[in-house]
Amino acid sequence: MPKTDTSTNIEVNQSTIFANFLLLTHIYLNGPKEETRFYVPVGIGFGSASYTVKVNGESADASGSGGCYVIGIGANWRTKTGNITGGELRYTSSGIDGNEPDSIRDQNISILSVNFYYGFDF
Repeated sequence: MPKTDTSTNIEVNQSTIFANFLLLTHIYLNGPKEETRFYVPVGIGFGSASYTVKVNGESADASGSGGCYVIGIGANWRTKTGNITGGELRYTSSGIDGNEPDSIRDQNISILSVNFYYGFDF
């Protein structure tokens, strides 16, 4: 979400966009056919970030990309309708490095997230 701060007639706006694309799997700690299943989500992929900073109407942009990985712990269980519901705690880490002179250089973006879901069991 962009933020704006004004001090002595200087206005600064900064915004960040971050996205990652993952190949993710679940490693089950007990049988995948159990009523309640515990698992470790792991994945690798590609991350991309871009920053925009505006000072008094002048704009500067920087971007970069790199590899990323995810690891976590989760559990899900079958509902009375046969579907599943569950939750996860995930840690995502992305190494961002651009090739251009004004790009994001040697940064690591780390995210700790809690996910809840409801879905279909195949």
